[in-house]
Amino acid sequence: MAQVMHTFKNVLLRILGIFLIIVGCVCLSFGLGHDDTLLITRYEVDDAHIDEPLKIMQLSDFHNHGLDYPNTNLIDAINDVEKDIVFLTGDIIDQYTSEDDLKDFEEILKSLDGIPIYYIRGNHEYYANEPERLYTLLDRYGVVMLEDEVATFSWYGIDINIYGLHDIKKEQLELNQKDVDVRPFLDDLVKQLPVDEDDVNILLAHRPEYMPIYKEYNFDYVFSGHTHGGQINMLGIGVPIIDGQGLFPHYVRGEYVETYEGHTSHLYINAGLGMNNVLAIRYNCPPEIVQVTLR
Repeated sequence: MAQVMHTFKNVLLRILGIFLIIVGCVCLSFGLGHDDTLLITRYEVDDAHIDEPLKIMQLSDFHNHGLDYPNTNLIDAINDVEKDIVFLTGDIIDQYTSEDDLKDFEEILKSLDGIPIYYIRGNHEYYANEPERLYTLLDRYGVVMLEDEVATFSWYGIDINIYGLHDIKKEQLELNQKDVDVRPFLDDLVKQLPVDEDDVNILLAHRPEYMPIYKEYNFDYVFSGHTHGGQINMLGIGVPIIDGQGLFPHYVRGEYVETYEGHTSHLYINAGLGMNNVLAIRYNCPPEIVQVTLR
């Protein structure tokens, strides 16, 4: 019975996926609904650790978008955001990335000169063509790549601990595992540097759907991407499907505040700068830059 239900669910997901592709194609053909207007989404959080406000900028899921949006240029928008530190939360490249796409991304890095940048891989970096091209570029500009590693950033006497989690696409590809338990990887992370309540502890994790597990480790903040905000947000229905969450997902975009055994964790899901290359449309779901100010 369980196998039948699993098969039925997979069939239903495929049918819905095909339907969304058709809807996307129709919308693109007639120029209906596609909204690529770049937003700057700002959040403020009162944090007892912080005496001097810390401004975090998060960029995610570039997917070779290019620098131009209908309302602005990406570099201009980045320059308009105050930032003390930058998080890149994956899917900067994918299997379609060209040299011109990398040149566009290099312009982003140039605009961030002198600002500490921390990067984690998303699922697409694991099967991108020659991902070393990106890693070389990141290294050239002093970006810290965290692959199951921890880095500490000092802010006016307070340690900001940044934990970087790899994406489970690694296990899915190398070990042919579909369901992957992230707890062993998180266990290894906090062994490197135990979470200290006197510090600010931030997890960079591309996939937000594991938030029920992330919060068990008492991270204060989690920054994710991956969802693209669903790309298609149907009025009256919402986002119908997201990879890794299935139908009518809970973790879509924005801020989620959750508590585990008395500890509060804030999750920020960035809707991304780019789009899925198969379904290259955003309906009622604009791209964004995220700024979080801890004060």
